[in-house]
Amino acid sequence: MPLKKINGISGAEAMEMLRISSKTTLQTLRDEGSIKFSQPERTIILYDSESIDQFLNRHVRTTFNQGRTGRRSITRIPTRF
Repeated sequence: MPLKKINGISGAEAMEMLRISSKTTLQTLRDEGSIKFSQPERTIILYDSESIDQFLNRHVRTTFNQGRTGRRSITRIPTRF
């Protein structure tokens, strides 16, 4: 089976997508297998942006906000990790 090409992003970009500021939290998510990563070199770690999106979608809460128009809009808010 051929390996799937990973759309690799840096740790800083992954932290921005996840809205976290702690490298330790990012490492915990990696260690738990919550997000996919590759390590082409000892000091380089690339994160799979698709798996981060999937992680966020699994941990999203939907809230209903009523705007000025009186219509409800759905806002997706990721839960805290």
